[in-house]
Amino acid sequence: MDGQPAHQIQPDPTPEGQPDPAAGAIADVLRRVEVLEAHVADLRGKAGRQAKVASQQQRLIAAADLEGVMTRLQYAAHIGVSNPTLTRWVKRGMPVRDDGLLDVEAVESWRKANESRLLAERVKG
Repeated sequence: MDGQPAHQIQPDPTPEGQPDPAAGAIADVLRRVEVLEAHVADLRGKAGRQAKVASQQQRLIAAADLEGVMTRLQYAAHIGVSNPTLTRWVKRGMPVRDDGLLDVEAVESWRKANESRLLAERVKG
C-alpha cells in the first residue's frame, strides 16, 4: 500500500485504448439491477391487480348478500391452504360457479368425497 491511506490509493491506470474491465463489470451489474427492478415492478403490478379483483369480488358478494359463497382467496384462507392448491383442486374437479366464486357447501362435499386422494397428494408432496 506504499504507506498511503486507503482513501487515497488510486487504481493502476489501464493502458491507453484499453477498456477498463471494472467498468464493464459495473455496467453488467447495472443492467441486471434494471432487469430485476422491472421484474419487481411487474410483480407488484400483478399483485395489485389480483388484490383489486379479489376486493371487487368481495364487494359483489356483500352487495348480492350471497351467503355460503367465497372467492378462492377467501376459501384458501378459511381452510388454511394456498391459492395454488385450490387451482390444483379445480383442475381435479373441484366445483366452481360460473362467476368464478365457490359455493362453500358444494366444495366441502367435493372435499369429503375426494378426501383420500387429496390426503395422498399432500403426503406425496
